Formats: sequence, structure tokens, C-alpha cells
Amino acid sequence: MTTGQVKLADLGLARIYDVHTVLNLVVTLWYRSPEVLLTTTYATPVDIWSCGCIFAELYRRKPLFSGQSEADQLSKTFELQNV
Repeated sequence: MTTGQVKLADLGLARIYDVHTVLNLVVTLWYRSPEVLLTTTYATPVDIWSCGCIFAELYRRKPLFSGQSEADQLSKTFELQNV
């Protein structure tokens, strides 16, 4: 990381980026952003959310959000944010 670049790879759902195409199932459950969990419009910032979850997991040595379902994941996300 001497260049200041972070590179993450999970190419299981890789596709050409299209602003008009929104998928309901993207990324591993534990790293999904609230926008994705709520099936609202999302863009590339959801990747920053996923990256943050991964960094938190590396720091804590355990997942930040370990939901068992989409509803549970969203609940854990809101709980941590006091929403």
C-alpha cells in the first residue's frame, strides 16, 4: 500500500457499470450498504461502505455486522448508528 491505493476483489458479480442498471443482490450480506438492503437506488459509494466494513473487521478481528438475513443485517446496521 505504498501508493495509497486499496484494492479489493470479489469478482463474483462483476459487470460493466451502468447507472440505469440496479441489481437487488450484490455483495456479501455482511458488507451490504443500507441502500442495497433497502433496495433503493445506489451507486459506486456502496463500495466504500463495503470497504469500511472490511477495515472494521480487520481492526476488530470480527465482523462489524454479522446479520443472518437482510432484515437482521439492516437492524444491526441501524443499531450501531443509534437509528
